[in-house]
Amino acid sequence: MGGEDESGPQPGGASDFQAQRVKVYRLNNEGLWDDKGTGHVSVEYMEKAEAAGLIVISEEDRETLLIHKVSSENIYQQQGEETIISWTDPGIGSEIALSFQEAAGCRSVWDQITNVQRHANGSWRQSPTGAEVPEEPEHLLGPGGSSTDSNGRRFIVDEFESASVSPSGNLSFSISQNPIDVPAPELRNLPELAKILAGLSVFQRERVAAQMARPKYVRQLLDIFRMCEDLEDEESLHHLYVIVKGVIMLNSIALMEVLFAEDNVMDVVGALEYDKEASAPARHREWLSEKVVFKEVVPISDARLREKIHQTYRMGYVKDVILPRTLDDATFATLSSLMLFNNVEVVMALQSDSRFLPHLFYLIKQGPDTPSWAELVGFLQEMTGLAKNLQPNNRTSLFSTLTSLGLFQVLTTVLEKGGEELQLRAMDILLSSVQHDSRPLRDFLLQQQDHALLSLLVRPLREGGGGGLQEGALECLRYLLDPEGMTVNVERAEFLDAFYNKHMGALVGVLSETPKSSKSANGATQGPQAGVQGLILELLCFCVVHHGYRMKYFVLGNNLLPKVLKLLKRKERWLAVAAVRFMRTCLHLKDEFYNRYMVRENCIEPIVEAFLANGPRYNLLNSAVLEMFEFMRRESMRVLIAHTIERFWERLERVDYVDTFKALKLKHDQVLNQAFDRARGAGGSSPGGPEDASGNGHAQPDRARPKKDPRALDRDEEDYFREGDDDDDDSEVPSTVQGGPSQGRGPLSNGTAEHSSGLPRPLTPLVDYGDDDDDESDASGFLGHKRKSPSPSFSGKRSYLGPDSPRGLQISPLGPLKNSSSSSDKGGLWQSR
Repeated sequence: MGGEDESGPQPGGASDFQAQRVKVYRLNNEGLWDDKGTGHVSVEYMEKAEAAGLIVISEEDRETLLIHKVSSENIYQQQGEETIISWTDPGIGSEIALSFQEAAGCRSVWDQITNVQRHANGSWRQSPTGAEVPEEPEHLLGPGGSSTDSNGRRFIVDEFESASVSPSGNLSFSISQNPIDVPAPELRNLPELAKILAGLSVFQRERVAAQMARPKYVRQLLDIFRMCEDLEDEESLHHLYVIVKGVIMLNSIALMEVLFAEDNVMDVVGALEYDKEASAPARHREWLSEKVVFKEVVPISDARLREKIHQTYRMGYVKDVILPRTLDDATFATLSSLMLFNNVEVVMALQSDSRFLPHLFYLIKQGPDTPSWAELVGFLQEMTGLAKNLQPNNRTSLFSTLTSLGLFQVLTTVLEKGGEELQLRAMDILLSSVQHDSRPLRDFLLQQQDHALLSLLVRPLREGGGGGLQEGALECLRYLLDPEGMTVNVERAEFLDAFYNKHMGALVGVLSETPKSSKSANGATQGPQAGVQGLILELLCFCVVHHGYRMKYFVLGNNLLPKVLKLLKRKERWLAVAAVRFMRTCLHLKDEFYNRYMVRENCIEPIVEAFLANGPRYNLLNSAVLEMFEFMRRESMRVLIAHTIERFWERLERVDYVDTFKALKLKHDQVLNQAFDRARGAGGSSPGGPEDASGNGHAQPDRARPKKDPRALDRDEEDYFREGDDDDDDSEVPSTVQGGPSQGRGPLSNGTAEHSSGLPRPLTPLVDYGDDDDDESDASGFLGHKRKSPSPSFSGKRSYLGPDSPRGLQISPLGPLKNSSSSSDKGGLWQSR
């Protein structure tokens, strides 16, 4: 740039000052600088604006790149080794930068800006050198009195009034605009005032709002509205509609307070009825004055408080009914904030009234016989809903006051004796309470006789309901059962005992009930029973995640998984997906307890059947099942992988549109190979056939045995549990991973047992474990596993649940829940890691 010619235009005209070459930049919304072009900048006097300004003219097409009125505020900065002048212009709310080619030119313009700021209050005209000069000579005025320079270009005084898009289509932005003065509130000025308010930009609103906030300005406009309505002056009424709407759009809190004051609000609403584009005249005043009735269920003695309540309602009516499509985001947010502040003020005032809340609860406790019982409950619902907007300490104080006055006793009565609408209101009040703090309600439920309120919360999930009552009950139970909201373990155990012992079994029983007979248009059963079962499954998933050991033994004692998986046969596909999601939640815990339980109860089979029955359709059920098997593979759940491959591989290998099951089979083969390598290392020799009788040291192939895959394992990797004691007959066929003998396969004639993959295997142990009379052998059935003392919790055929369990289920041949042996225990195909 240093070698380029700087003989650009000299906008001053009356001076020999040479304009400086610059690049114009503007900061965009992404925080990046947009290059607006290269041109020459000068400081000129703008006649219409009656102020000095920065003018940048493009060096390519002589179009205006920038017009900026020099501000008297300290908004300008020098950057980049004194070659950049930048500022944040309040007019457009954006940052502008001028990058000068020469530092000397930057300093010259900077000096001129400083000089302009020093003389900001004077009425003068400044030359490019900074000296004050008289008015422009007549010989510089072009045709019609317009000002031109020596090149014939019109002065920027006229371009200042032009549009922001130049005739050539290039973007030029004007940051300064003429100041706007609103006319006096008179009938003859209504068209002008309506035009000004309809054409305001966002950056002009503040000045206009300040002028209209003068005392009695708005009131005088509303008096004109009354006069025009009496005279039936339709044209003036249409102007007043635009004016009142424009005043609201100014987004001034001071003006909002005036417009929605008790004396003015009905006239404001009346002016908004005269929309010229409306197909029929609106009757908003009639609605607000005659059809909207303020129900004061408990007398409010403070008149100012009643006005706040009325004002809040009318603000909401204007925002949501009259001008919903007209308001911009900023004005909408301002009205919402004013309503919020009013509501908070009302709630705080009612809480501080020593007689209001006690009288309210006295009336509610009279029961359904009270004529206004429903309105009293509705008022309490609205009050607790507004309490969500209070500060935490104020909200805590309010709910403490309500609890001490008998909030939960009242809600028990409402849920027990009220209709569906009142029950919904009571459930909403409970939600507001537990969302703030669940401990008070939990303490009340523990102390209440027979836990009546807890039974009422569970009842919608057991018996059904409508209108969102079931969803509200589920949400309340989630907060109550969440351990994070419980303080100590004793409290946690006491409340969970009450819930599990009395209600959990009943909820699970609903899963086994047949659906109701109502059907939807597509023929699927869609009675409320299906929705209830879906909500119960959500609650069970929540309990599995948050109630570790307690839910674990509940699942076992009630044989829960098979009951849930029966839902896979339902026609409601979303309910079948919910059943898969419950099993996936159990898998997510990565607990061997659940894995072995799923194998023993053969829980994979109904999922495989549902998946194959669904076919290759790409739907939610298909995706849920595939994701579950992919999770099993990714987390190396060996017991489940072995069970799936050995039982269902012949059916799953035909699924060729995804690689999930092939990857699962590969994972299974890798585990088998690893186990085989470990077994060979422990035995010191290959578990092959007997050596050649000739003594050549090479084993002779068995003619009755097919050729074996070198990667295959002689013994099933899952077969490391055996039933019975160590002194059982050695010729007995070991159990498979399913906990029983191989289906349809017995000992072969050549002294081998057939492997589940179809290959024979030797019946002799892989490793020599010593004498059969060793009393230290593991009673649980580990192959080669020894320990000095049995596990205190799980040994032999001890029940999972212990002597006090509701159902004494026996340990399957799959062995204990986990390998609790010490580091010295060795042997077996798998070892705990």
